[in-house]
Amino acid sequence: MRVRRAQRRTLACAFVSAAAAFATLLMMSNVQQLPHGTLWGSLAVLVSVGALLGALRLPGKLTDATPGFLTALFGQRPGEPVWRSPALAFPAACVVFAAPVLLLGADGVAWGARLAALPLAVSALRRPGLLVFVAALVLYLPRLGDFGLWDPWETHYGEVSREILSRDDWLSLWWVQDRWFWSKPILIFWSEALVWGASGVDFRPDANPEYLEWVIRLPVFLMATSALLAVYAAVAKIFNPRAGLLAALVLATMPYYFFLAHQAITDMPFVAGMTGAVCLFLLAVNTAPEREVQSYRFWRCSVSGQHAVLGALCALVLPQGLYLASRNVSLIEGPLFAWHRDEFLAGSAGNHGVPGNAPLSNVRPFADGLAAQPLVQALLWGAGLAVLVLLLRRERRTQQLLMFGFYCCCGLSFMAKGIPGFALPGLVALLYLLVTGRWDLLLSGRLRVGAGALTVAVVGAPWFVAMYIRHGPPFLDRLLIHDHLNRLATGVHGDKGTIQYFVEQLGVGMFPWVALAPAALSLWLVPQPLALHEGRRGLRQSQTLQVVVLWFVAAFSLFSAMITKFHHYIFPVVPPAAMAIGVLLDRLLDLPRGSAWRANVGLVTAGLAAVALLLGVAGVRGDVRGVLPPDVGLGEQPHWALDAPWPWPLCAGLLALGLGLALAGHRLLRPARQAAPSGPASDAAPASELGVKTAHGTESNGSSEPNEPNETREHRVQASVDVASETPGPRATQPRPRRSERAISAAVACGACVCAFVGRDLSWASGTRPVGYERLIHLFVYNYGRPWPEQFDYRAMLTGFAVVATLWAASMALRGLRPVAIGGLFGVALAFTIWCLDVYLIDLSPHWSQRQLMKRYYSERVGPGEPLVAWQMNWKGENLYTGNRAAVFMDLDNAKVKHWMDERRGTRAFFVLEHSRMRAFRRLMGQRAVTELTTRRDNNKFVLVSARL
Repeated sequence: MRVRRAQRRTLACAFVSAAAAFATLLMMSNVQQLPHGTLWGSLAVLVSVGALLGALRLPGKLTDATPGFLTALFGQRPGEPVWRSPALAFPAACVVFAAPVLLLGADGVAWGARLAALPLAVSALRRPGLLVFVAALVLYLPRLGDFGLWDPWETHYGEVSREILSRDDWLSLWWVQDRWFWSKPILIFWSEALVWGASGVDFRPDANPEYLEWVIRLPVFLMATSALLAVYAAVAKIFNPRAGLLAALVLATMPYYFFLAHQAITDMPFVAGMTGAVCLFLLAVNTAPEREVQSYRFWRCSVSGQHAVLGALCALVLPQGLYLASRNVSLIEGPLFAWHRDEFLAGSAGNHGVPGNAPLSNVRPFADGLAAQPLVQALLWGAGLAVLVLLLRRERRTQQLLMFGFYCCCGLSFMAKGIPGFALPGLVALLYLLVTGRWDLLLSGRLRVGAGALTVAVVGAPWFVAMYIRHGPPFLDRLLIHDHLNRLATGVHGDKGTIQYFVEQLGVGMFPWVALAPAALSLWLVPQPLALHEGRRGLRQSQTLQVVVLWFVAAFSLFSAMITKFHHYIFPVVPPAAMAIGVLLDRLLDLPRGSAWRANVGLVTAGLAAVALLLGVAGVRGDVRGVLPPDVGLGEQPHWALDAPWPWPLCAGLLALGLGLALAGHRLLRPARQAAPSGPASDAAPASELGVKTAHGTESNGSSEPNEPNETREHRVQASVDVASETPGPRATQPRPRRSERAISAAVACGACVCAFVGRDLSWASGTRPVGYERLIHLFVYNYGRPWPEQFDYRAMLTGFAVVATLWAASMALRGLRPVAIGGLFGVALAFTIWCLDVYLIDLSPHWSQRQLMKRYYSERVGPGEPLVAWQMNWKGENLYTGNRAAVFMDLDNAKVKHWMDERRGTRAFFVLEHSRMRAFRRLMGQRAVTELTTRRDNNKFVLVSARL
């Protein structure tokens, strides 16, 4: 009876999976697009994958216990009050978040995100992983869509994503001025189009949609948050939860990371996938080979890590195969199918005849034989997926499942940036084998290289193959030769420079944590510099640190060797630097034992001290806000901000408050005096405590291995250790050697000097560009010569950040001041993150975006009969914000635009152009009346005018 019941359940699940997949195929092949189509398609894929997992009847010993990671993140711990449990906090956070959003729309997201963090924070204090999510929610989400998309690349990529929906073609990308868009892989465009289509935001030409910035940037925010959680998970398991939390927070507060988490360009998808891959690899090689995953019962289903890996793999590959199959079939009126060879549209849908647009036409693929049809491609990729499913169906070993997760992330990163997406994680894996000598991982097949290559192929390669079949060698020439090899070997656009080029950018991009980068990236060479665990666990931690540093060195060397250089190309080295700094901070943070609340209050007090001090220093230096009034004359502009300091009593009060809070924080964080025990362990290593408690409610140092006897080095090298499964125990209590202590102090002191120089570069202004405060936007823009808005002068505020960050960094050279200095440096980093995202980025976006100009155009025009013309410019925003309906005239001879205006004589039109071309534009218009609708203070690059033709 049980066998028959199980068979019926299997058949039912298989039927549901097939039905949901067929429904997805129908939606993809439907000639008419469904409202919120990608939402319904995604839900159908999830149902199909879930039912498929049920039909596979994955083996495993069931338990009714809640999995440990779910208990840590969501469950109520023994003895924990219900009001501190995520079981109450998450529903409360959802209600608190939804209320202002429903009342105010997108304007309520900022309040909703901040208020939702309050109930979550109560639970997050005892759950470091949840605290990482709360930090990303509070720092990144509130104003993610409050500022315009920056020209040229956010708007460029956004327009390509819009055309995916408008043309209903998820393979061949279109960009109006360049026709086919082949210079970037597909991941960012698919992710933006998926969110855009699911949201229901109008993508049709001339729609002027609301919430455009939210749907474009939300996928990048989700990827950035996922990478932060991956960093936490890896460092927490290999070292301890506090080290993982510190590493994730350091990464989240680095300018490179938080700026690119707010820019919808390809760098974050690439680095997030690469970071997830490397973190999964580190977890895999630090897991016992024979350890099996546990299955857990939820309602009437069982889930495990095996379900997660198989589900992710199927969810990534299945929709790609179904879409390929749908290219050979169209669902027309009624239940009728039209079978045909692949054919696709060239041109911008809905914009036929608009100047600047190519005529619409249907195109046949480069390879049009039956064997090259998308349906055949789908069958081949489906066969590859079936092989992987069969391999994973009986795979219960945690290490092997983590390796498959590693290859899945490599495939995603491949879809984000091309060859570097899997080459860099593969290089890190090779470096690990070289450093540790664990070639047995490769020789025994535990790295699953063959299956991994198949995984990378079926996840990341279908789009590349389909594009080659459609467009032939020109596609590969552009993507592989021009945008890969030529950028590396000969130079394409961008800058050129020596190794110094990226050293300068990293100083700004990692401020203020650049103060600890020299120590974190070099002190692993000193014997026992970080008081790691002894024995096998300590060896694994030391090897992991070495691999993280080599990850940094390898990525830095690769991108420094490239001829083409842009400031943000070095972004892949930031995650390993943050991981190393997080581990260093954990080892240096010696907190008082016995009171988690005292430690938390002390750290918060130190952070508040830093904020008060930097405001006081900035107020002494000049105007803290840094926005020049409109009535300030040209002769007064260069010095006005520095000649308008805050009143000295206010500055003195802030400085006194900061010093008082720093002293209070020092007293709270000062370890209690204890009688020195006899023996060599009198200088105990620091406790690993940040107000985080174990699942049993007892305070723990976060380590996952008991004290173990001394072993020979040879035995430790050969031993295989499961970091995640060992029982909690105290950190080894051997003293840190004086030599190591001196090395730490010297390295931190050197880092403080580096921080001082970086702070000087940020806060000074000389007669040449870039001005110090301009260096921050150079971390994510391409055109470094674009004019700076004259009304902004942030030297005073940046002086406050530079001075206070340097003082806290220098204080860390003294062991007794390290706890309060670390808290203060985190205060500086958090304040700098908030200031950059909520002040600096918001102030500057009107001058690097056309959002306000386009809103003004749509509010001024009577209707579509009064068109917008982009004259002698190609800055991309004019395309996206009008749905490519703007008439674009880039020719310098003006013959086409004159003919266009003559055909519309007597009507009104609007023109967007650069301020520098305004005089030439008036000559073009002759006696026609021209009215400037915006000023340089509104946008110092572009101007919107209206004219009667």
